[in-house]
Amino acid sequence: MPRRSSTQPERSGSSVTSISPEVTGLGRSALRFAALTFSIFLTASCTTTPEKPISADPKIYKSGALIQDCVDCPKMVVIEPGSFDMGSRRGENDEKPRRQVTLRHGFAVGIYEITFQEWTTCVEAGGCRHMPGDEDWGRAQRPLINVSWNDAQDYIAWLNNTTGMDYRLLSEAEWEYAARAESNAIDISGQGIGNCRYCYSESTRSADMTVPVGQYPPNSYRLHDMLGNVWEWVADCYVPTYRGAPADGVARNKSNCEARSIRGGSWKSFYGQTRAANRGRAEQDIRRNDIGFRVARTVLLNEHQETAKAGASSTK
Repeated sequence: MPRRSSTQPERSGSSVTSISPEVTGLGRSALRFAALTFSIFLTASCTTTPEKPISADPKIYKSGALIQDCVDCPKMVVIEPGSFDMGSRRGENDEKPRRQVTLRHGFAVGIYEITFQEWTTCVEAGGCRHMPGDEDWGRAQRPLINVSWNDAQDYIAWLNNTTGMDYRLLSEAEWEYAARAESNAIDISGQGIGNCRYCYSESTRSADMTVPVGQYPPNSYRLHDMLGNVWEWVADCYVPTYRGAPADGVARNKSNCEARSIRGGSWKSFYGQTRAANRGRAEQDIRRNDIGFRVARTVLLNEHQETAKAGASSTK
């Protein structure tokens, strides 16, 4: 934490704040100006927020590194920052206007959506209170369902207390960047790579329920089920346009937020909904059998990785 400068009472004999009887007129003014300038410089140098975000984890990671902070913690992969075009020119109205977003800091993302097994560990440890139903589909490695955005915050708080790290949900921009995984396609569809209605073929449904995580091929970032299986809560309040959205990809929040964005489609979505640019919304206290979440946290990369791609568009 940056140190804050303290204000000390003037003491007789101080070389900075005390002015001798011989110094008058312009000399006295000059000394006062020098003291004031020094004070401003000291305060600024002690309270300026560093460009790199503060992370609870001081370790420096490499892109693609695998992370698991405890035996029962989610497995994660490190993604380096970069620029990409977020949204779609030919999609729904809330996917527009398409614009470039630049993520400047590395982040680790859950390889899988949070599972029932991981959630149960939190419940047994006293960190999570709600035990969701599984619709008689099975638990264990199936993605967690019937949890609200607020429930997700309980799990994140437990993870943070357990590990001392700073877990969170992905921002919408981080989620789309991770789902696109540097693809040059205008949009990324779940057809053939996810569990949704008609995703696997034009005539056959993938499933009429969730499937255990990791059953479908990962994207090039090694992330499974970014499209299909369950919608994923993200950090942002839902806003039906990208106008005015931050160019650095931070989550959009407001004090009276009721509806949150959900991304990626689910087992009961058609593949037109399981696109990287597609957006959904849900009230943050609602629990549905097609919504779950995955976790993320900011990580520090070496300076070359943090800045190498920040100025160039990596995804079209």
